[in-house]
Amino acid sequence: MKKIWATFNKYDVEVFLVSPNHVKLVGAHGMTYFDDGAIYISAGMTERMTYRTLIHEFMHFALWAYDVSADDASIQIGLATEEDLCYLAERFIPEVYEQARSALKYFKK
Repeated sequence: MKKIWATFNKYDVEVFLVSPNHVKLVGAHGMTYFDDGAIYISAGMTERMTYRTLIHEFMHFALWAYDVSADDASIQIGLATEEDLCYLAERFIPEVYEQARSALKYFKK
């Protein structure tokens, strides 16, 4: 079991790479446990799928850490909307990030 640390809004999260049949995964590629400050990621996926799953679960944790998750009664985005946001993040944020870095390099010239 490997561990990685990340921090969102002063909340630490530990990432565990575990076997695909690990009890914490409940059949998913990844699961986030806010109260434990833990994310569990299934081992054995391709590097691309692992990367996407990490982004997806980090997005869940970041939304929670900044009080924008489905759990926050004042926001009320709902679990389906939160899941959609996390799915969009995993699919498009890497490309958006790279495009922004390219544009920034251009502006620095």
